Amino acid sequence: MSIKVYFDMDGTLFNLYGKDNWLDLLENEIPGAFVGDGMKDGLMPALSLDSMHNIIYSLMYLGVSFGVISWLPFAASPLYSETCRNEKLNWLAQNFPMIEDIAIIPYGIEKQKAITKRAQTMYLIDDNSEVCKTWETAKQRKAILVDDDFSALDALHYIHDAIENGAN
Repeated sequence: MSIKVYFDMDGTLFNLYGKDNWLDLLENEIPGAFVGDGMKDGLMPALSLDSMHNIIYSLMYLGVSFGVISWLPFAASPLYSETCRNEKLNWLAQNFPMIEDIAIIPYGIEKQKAITKRAQTMYLIDDNSEVCKTWETAKQRKAILVDDDFSALDALHYIHDAIENGAN
């Protein structure tokens, strides 16, 4: 059985909304919105980079592949969109180098449209309930909503347990 897990980035892996002046940076197209040092302001507070890496590698050992599908800022100019795309790619390369399937798409595009290679089961871990509803299908696509009480790390453990129990 092929399984792929996609992460949203902003508010799921990257602590954009915990960053000082994040909205001002985006609205005024100031570089640096997607730059973080990993643990302090780059990862969500509930996430440990080592714990994330451990569970990702454990899932990869079980045959799971990973990707990121992330939106660019709303109504950003082409130049600022490219700046943000590069910042996100650099951050992912520094913090999650094992994830190579990365789609950074215009704001509002349905995330399932970014999939280039389908898997039998595809999870999306996202902090946006509307995006999760749009992602879900009866069998193939499953969404896991994360929030302050249920992190991306919790979601990965949930997926790991489901695989080990044969409940995909």
